Amino acid sequence: MKLDVLIQNVFYLFIFAIILEVAVMAVFSMTALKDISENRPVKIARDVIVLLLAWLICYKSNLLNLFHNTGIVLFGSRWYRLDVIISALVMTGFTNIVAMIFERMKR
Repeated sequence: MKLDVLIQNVFYLFIFAIILEVAVMAVFSMTALKDISENRPVKIARDVIVLLLAWLICYKSNLLNLFHNTGIVLFGSRWYRLDVIISALVMTGFTNIVAMIFERMKR
């Protein structure tokens, strides 16, 4: 297993999580959405949007798969989908961490 490649892939996911969070924050900070952005259903919708976008980005780009070129061999198309799902969940987690950091910086 190539640990340096795995760390590099995690770093790529973190960078794209920052970009994804900034894009979602830009959409939800529009004037029309400012009044409703504090209630629970909007936060759930935001998390669903982030999860779907993270999955789509990881599905379309091999560079953003967590186990890409690490030596961890996952055979078959079913395992490729598992790698995409794990990568999307990691990116979503990083996005939530970045959102929390931005929220603390706002205060």
